[in-house]
Amino acid sequence: MFASRDASSNIGGEFIPNKWNVGVYPNPNAGNFSIVSKEEKENLQVQIYDVNGKLLLNTKIVTENFVYLINTNLNNGVYFVSVKNQQGETITKKLVVSK
Repeated sequence: MFASRDASSNIGGEFIPNKWNVGVYPNPNAGNFSIVSKEEKENLQVQIYDVNGKLLLNTKIVTENFVYLINTNLNNGVYFVSVKNQQGETITKKLVVSK
């Protein structure tokens, strides 16, 4: 259902953490949250899916000072936030909305 590149690799039995990562904060939230990047300014594609895999949001963002605030009208529930950088790396995070 979700194609995602793990935030780590296992090469020759050695665990190698991926340098690129993003955070989703706060989590849980009331529908408003921030995408936090390790880069001060980064172009990202953000997609939000419900638990059935239905795409609810598909947008391109640019983080400013490491952060981009997203405001949604999502109902209470569990969602998946997929974030893709310009190099094609994708990270998917679980998001809980509780109002």
